Amino acid sequence: MKHKCVVLLFALFCSVLSFSSCGKQDDESTTSAAATTFVNNIYITDDGVYSEVVTKVPVAATQFTPQTTQPTAAQTPAPQEIPTQGELPLAQYSAQMILDKISAAVNMAKQQTDFSAHQLQQVTINVTDCTLDWAVPIINGAIGTFIGPHDFDYNFVNGQCLDPKEDFKTTATPMSAIPPSDRLFSLEKTGLASWTAYEENGEYVYTVTLFEENTDNTSLIPYYHAQAMDYLDLDEFDFGIGEITESAFKYPGATVTVRTMPDGTLLKYEETIPMSGSGTGKLGVSVSASFEGVMYECWTFVW
Repeated sequence: MKHKCVVLLFALFCSVLSFSSCGKQDDESTTSAAATTFVNNIYITDDGVYSEVVTKVPVAATQFTPQTTQPTAAQTPAPQEIPTQGELPLAQYSAQMILDKISAAVNMAKQQTDFSAHQLQQVTINVTDCTLDWAVPIINGAIGTFIGPHDFDYNFVNGQCLDPKEDFKTTATPMSAIPPSDRLFSLEKTGLASWTAYEENGEYVYTVTLFEENTDNTSLIPYYHAQAMDYLDLDEFDFGIGEITESAFKYPGATVTVRTMPDGTLLKYEETIPMSGSGTGKLGVSVSASFEGVMYECWTFVW
């Protein structure tokens, strides 16, 4: 996905620009009783005289169970009435709890070996300004192959399959294909602008929206967006027809929605990434252009 975004944006601007307290006691519990014991036999004679006979009786070795001392009521701490995560209604989940659920579900899917997945990708790009009118048709032609819905089916066996995005010429893995590409989902709580969780038809739905981030050609990676999804990468640009000399990109705040079974199994992953930007490039002459767009991606999993 990352590479598709690279081609998309590059094509656009190319064309224009154990602790234990009972250790000792535990050791003692393994010792055996003595091999013999003493038994006191007391008799009363007819004249009322007590007689005592001490007899040595051999006995089998016996294991002893240590007795622990129970704390008194004054020593017993009061129970803490803090509900566990599983006991909380979904609507009361904190940002970190929701991130933990999303991370666990997505990263589990990335490390599975045998399953099927369907990817729907929808990209919309609009050129909002261009210094050369004649360049607009070129831009539209360059980005036209990316506009509109595209469907891809993945059938992973032993953790790999031929990549449908690359005309089945290269190999894809769950780690490389499922967003974010080639890395685990690791979004930090400080990157969240909002979050929700709810149950629907027996499935759990978690949604997070990120804060706005801006990048340029000197700082290419949007810190939080890159932790959760694919982003526009202008690290390298050399298609032989131009180069980007300046760029500025804005991510107003992408949204990630994950749907799981109650046990955490990933059923669907969706990301909506609005973006806008501007750039200056060379195509014989210097050309500047601005754009705005949205990339939507939806993965549906069959286990």
